[in-house]
Amino acid sequence: MAALDKIIAAKAKEFNALRKVYFPANSTLELLKISDGENDFEIIETLFADWYLKYSEYRHQFKLSVARSDAFFTDAVGEASNVRINADVYWIQKADTLPPMGTEPVWSLFCERGFSKGNIGRIY
Repeated sequence: MAALDKIIAAKAKEFNALRKVYFPANSTLELLKISDGENDFEIIETLFADWYLKYSEYRHQFKLSVARSDAFFTDAVGEASNVRINADVYWIQKADTLPPMGTEPVWSLFCERGFSKGNIGRIY
């Protein structure tokens, strides 16, 4: 096993241990894209392990870290527009998405809670 693979495996173990402490036991992460012609999402990939997120204040934004470096996951991140953590859907900020590189061999995705038109009222 190459040194990089060992680091990724260690990060995955760390993420899984932290998620067990701070999230419900059955927490899942889904990479989503907007369905064609529908007001819904299509699931690209579901992850049950190897991820962790850190919310900003009020759970409006978070940094999602995923310990994966395979080509399939790279393609899935490129195709995804949103993530769903359990029942909550967030937008992926594509400009702030960072692939594994250098001393940070995990994916970093910055996500923000999306708003529908019904949530926006007049601003005075």
